[in-house]
Amino acid sequence: MTTFPGPDASSSTTYQPLAQPSPAAGRSTTPAVVVQDLVRVFDKKVAVNHLNLRVERGEFFGFLGPNGAGKSTTIK
Repeated sequence: MTTFPGPDASSSTTYQPLAQPSPAAGRSTTPAVVVQDLVRVFDKKVAVNHLNLRVERGEFFGFLGPNGAGKSTTIK
């Protein structure tokens, strides 16, 4: 017979549900991302022109556009 470490088989376990935190508990009211009037220029080519962006905490944000639209440049 094999014995395992820990409490013996005759012990009982009581299961209790986990307490769910309230949605506002510990949540900051400051946004996760703020961009104001972002401009990126390479030589004479304007890659990003006066972008304003605000992403609140807890939001999912998609950054979509065709190739060459300035997505990666904006993130950098």
